[in-house]
Formats: sequence, C-alpha cells, structure tokens
Amino acid sequence: MFEGLSQRTNKNHLKNSIITFLAISSLCFLAYFVSSDNSFKTPVDFQYNLELEEFRSFISKYSKDYKTEEEFYHRLRIFRDNLSYIRVFNSQGQTWYMGINQFSDLTHEEFNLAHKNKIIVPELPISDTTEKLAHPNLKMKRKWDWRQEGCVTQVLNEGNCDAPWAYTAVDAIASQYCVSGHNLVQLSVQEVIDCSGSYGNNGCNGGTITNVYKFAMKNGLTTEEIYPNTGKQGVCKTAKEKETIATISKYANVTPNNATALESVILQTPVSVTVEAIGAGWQNYKGGVISSNCGTSLDWAVLAIGYNLDNSPPYYICKNSWGDDWGEAGYVRVSIVDGAGTCGIQMSPSYPIF
Repeated sequence: MFEGLSQRTNKNHLKNSIITFLAISSLCFLAYFVSSDNSFKTPVDFQYNLELEEFRSFISKYSKDYKTEEEFYHRLRIFRDNLSYIRVFNSQGQTWYMGINQFSDLTHEEFNLAHKNKIIVPELPISDTTEKLAHPNLKMKRKWDWRQEGCVTQVLNEGNCDAPWAYTAVDAIASQYCVSGHNLVQLSVQEVIDCSGSYGNNGCNGGTITNVYKFAMKNGLTTEEIYPNTGKQGVCKTAKEKETIATISKYANVTPNNATALESVILQTPVSVTVEAIGAGWQNYKGGVISSNCGTSLDWAVLAIGYNLDNSPPYYICKNSWGDDWGEAGYVRVSIVDGAGTCGIQMSPSYPIF
C-alpha cells in the first residue's frame, strides 16, 4: 500500500517538474524574442516598419533633405497620414486614383499654401472672346491628342519656382509654332520669368497667361537651349533675349464655360487653361480622370492638348509642369462637363496665334 502511494507521489512530482520546466522554458523563449532584434511584432509594428521603409525609399527617390531628427519624424508622420488618405480614397471606386509623389511629405495645407495665388486670371475682354482659329468646315473628332502629332514639348518641373502661367503659355506658343508648320522646339520659360516684369508678371510670385502672350508679340521667345531654366527668378539676360525664333501675332480667348467651344479649339491647337488645383486631389493624383474634389477658385494653369469623348467620363488631356513622375507621366485627365467645367477648366481658356 505504502509502496503504491510512494510511486504515485513520485509520478506527480515528476509531472509537476516537467510542467514547471516547460513553463520556465516558454518564458525564456518569449523573453529572448522580445529582447532580440528579431523580436515578435504586432501587426501595427509591421505596418509601421513597412511605411518607414517606404518613406526612406521616398527620401532617396526625391532627394529629400531633412536637417534634424525631429524634422525627419515630423515628415514621416505626415507621409504616413497621406498614405492612409490615399488607401482610403483608392478603396472608394472613384474615376481616378492617388499615389506617392514628390508632395507626399506635405500636409494638404502646406501644399495649398505653396501653390495658391501663383496665377492671376484677368477679366476676359469681350472683343477677345472668340475662336479665331475655327474653320467653318471643321469636322469634329471624338478623340484627339497632339502628342501623337508631335507638337507637344517635354514635361518640365517647376521645382521651387511656381510659375504655371509662364509654363502653360510658353508651352502653348511652342505647340502653335509646331502646328503652324515649324519644327517642334522647347522655348524658354526662364526668359519669360526673368524678362516680362514690365508686362505685369512677377516671376515666381505670380503672373498672367495673357501677359506672356503680349510679351511674345512684342519680343518673341528664344529657346530653352539658349536661355536655360535655373529654377528661380533672375536678372533678364538681354543678349540672349534678342535671339528670338518665335514671335506670335495675336492671341485669343475661347468662349468661357463652353465645352464644345474648347474642344473645337483643342482640335486645332493646344490651349492654355486655368484650374483649381489646391487640395488632396491634385496633390496626390496618380492616374485616371479627375471628376470631383475641386472647385472653381482658379489658382493653377496647365496645357490642354487633347480630349476623349468616347470615354466614360469624357475627359481633357492636360500637360502639367510638376515633372514626369507626377500623375500620368506628367499629365492629368480632367472630366468634361457643362458650364465652368471640372476644377473650372472651361472658365478661362486661351491660346496664341502666329
């Protein structure tokens, strides 16, 4: 009897010892992972590390330079907020989608502040409001793209000198020069930024498209090769300014708030258009057709180089000046609707004439 009791006691002791050993081993095993570089991570930790690596790739790709550790983590927080916004927006089934670009470390407020009030939209004189290129026998096409005709210059990047009024007007002149039978050439935006102050423009701080046209009527434009871009406003180089190749004879404004009128002129030449581009839609735009999330407070300018009426929704093709990594290789599609148009694109279109 006592022998059986002793055996059961020994077995229970052995069992308890094994359980104790396994418990201590498990705690040690867990402690090792918690303290090691390969420590156990929660889903939140993994998400943070993935976004941190994406942020580091972003810094390298766009040559970002944060001066302090505090600034680094401040921009990281903004970057992660923008990533979250982009994910939510892209899950909603819109006609366009968002993605990472050079503006992804800016808050929406910072982006808006950096790009607003860079263009002044003058009142359109009634005498100038006409499609002077319109041909009575013009046969409209359902879609058109001036890139396929070889009359659109390469996408440029304004960098820190926001002068959309200069870029779109110079691009329009270069395209009209080509449409008129000349070889396509990159004309100098820098010349306009440096030299058109007496026409009412203010370099990197704002200007008007029509003032560029007036400057080009009087002085003509030289090439980018002769007068290269510096990314900032400088003193006018009058010697280079005199080497002109493209002088326009006049300019015209398309009938405002009229999609058919704008389409008919785009079919004949690229057109400078003004839009409201502040806000997350343009800041994070990656592709597709912008059809909402903007108003009609015109603050930016792009070049309308084509359209497609067969798509749903129909759209304009516009060339921006934020580099070819923004949007669709530097381009944005904007939906065609009646009236002022999406983002106000039909409110103030204009174009040069040789």
